[in-house]
Amino acid sequence: GKKAKLFKTEDVNLVKAISEDINYISKYYDELGRYEYTFKKNKDGYYLSEISLDVDTYISEKRAVAKDEYDRQNKEFADKYLKGAKIEFISSYAPMIIGETTKETINKLEDNEIVDTISLYTNVECYDHGNIDVGVASIEGDYVRDTLGYKGDGVKVGQIESGRPQTGVTELVDTDITRGGTNNNTYHASLVAAIIAGSTGMAPKAKLYCTTVDNFYQNAEWLISSGVTVINRSNGGDNYGTYDDTAKWVDHVVNQHNVSWVQSSGNSGPNGYVGSPGNAYNTITVGAIDDHGTTSTSDDTYASFTSYLVGSGMPNKPDVVGFSVSGGETWDGTSFAAPHVTGMIAQMMYYMPSLKLRPEAIKAAVLASCDRKVTNETLYYITDKEGAGVVNAHNAINAIYSVANSNTIYDTTDSTIDYYYTPQTSGTKTFALSWIKQNTGSGTNHYSISEQSFTDFDLTVYDSAGDYITSSTSANNIAELLRFTATANNTYKIRITRYTNNSTLEKLALAHVD
Repeated sequence: GKKAKLFKTEDVNLVKAISEDINYISKYYDELGRYEYTFKKNKDGYYLSEISLDVDTYISEKRAVAKDEYDRQNKEFADKYLKGAKIEFISSYAPMIIGETTKETINKLEDNEIVDTISLYTNVECYDHGNIDVGVASIEGDYVRDTLGYKGDGVKVGQIESGRPQTGVTELVDTDITRGGTNNNTYHASLVAAIIAGSTGMAPKAKLYCTTVDNFYQNAEWLISSGVTVINRSNGGDNYGTYDDTAKWVDHVVNQHNVSWVQSSGNSGPNGYVGSPGNAYNTITVGAIDDHGTTSTSDDTYASFTSYLVGSGMPNKPDVVGFSVSGGETWDGTSFAAPHVTGMIAQMMYYMPSLKLRPEAIKAAVLASCDRKVTNETLYYITDKEGAGVVNAHNAINAIYSVANSNTIYDTTDSTIDYYYTPQTSGTKTFALSWIKQNTGSGTNHYSISEQSFTDFDLTVYDSAGDYITSSTSANNIAELLRFTATANNTYKIRITRYTNNSTLEKLALAHVD
């Protein structure tokens, strides 16, 4: 709401240059960061010579503005309508209050026009185990870390689960860890942290902020206040198959506060359900495969304990699968598949910091990175058990490069977008499209989360003659994925089509791997 004067000048050329260049930046990048402009002068006037980007400062300042507004309005609501209630938590980043009150008060709240929903708040945990003997190498995380040198330097990663990493763990001696939440340090949390940022983990130079789920919302918001841009939750939820308030809240946080959320799918087996918030649309929900203690991919099998969500109008979950590295021990579970993906994202964010601001771009690149499946499900589309497939860290770097350098980030109301692609080599090509379910406060009203119905997009590829090749048309996901065989130096048209008939401004990203 504050206004600031950008410049003071009477030079018409400078005004024109600023106006034209800012319009160009807004058209193609929208909110990719906080820009500082440097202009130089030649015989034709002033021109834009440099744009510097401070992504972390932009995210911090943007969250601070939201925090001030939510703190004010949530406190006003509590003071006016919840007198005498035992308040457990007042959110600083969403329209949410948790507390204990009387039946009479609840009945009154039900009739209050600014109350969106009232629900029972519970925490349900699941426990599973793992180690990092071979998982990092199996997805080429060690290649990205050591050969390419992308170690997640300075990327702030959040970890929230039943406990925090133990002190004195050899793998974590040099890891930058800040602990919050309950003083409950567990071996489970130590292993998760080691996979993400241990000395032989995916991103050993990342900064870990670790907390516990006992006060889930409060502790998760501590992570947001700490400036994290990706959160790993390696424990389960409840309300199986239900898009509940927790799932709505996570979708809201991803949308409004520029954070990628990685969630283990759970270990309940093929029961057709994934607990909240693993069933949230904007999460990257991770199932597991078993590596059987070897770096060879030929003996990998699907982990039968992986929970997956099918039907009932909900999105396909998990989105991808990672390694539940047993290594011959008794520790396994989706808890240890998720941090492989989280560490991979930290590598990606180090490589391309501006995309911290676009969770849909991160998700598109993660989906596009998948290079195989271990079941008989087709590799060519998003499927029930494995989603897009097994992640690959090297492919993810290539995919994030394609997102940032091909003008494939869109803020659009268009019904059709065409992207033209000319491969340098022949072979199988992968394209993934992702967008955001835009749960948010409605305008200046931050009292309730406005659950926006997601817009459905389809993805289709045509050859140079305009002939149809293949398409991805899933109905319940905020992602599409397809693969096709391409010939070098031929130009293909990748068409994004708005299937749902509306004109909502949508945030989309298209990623591909050659």
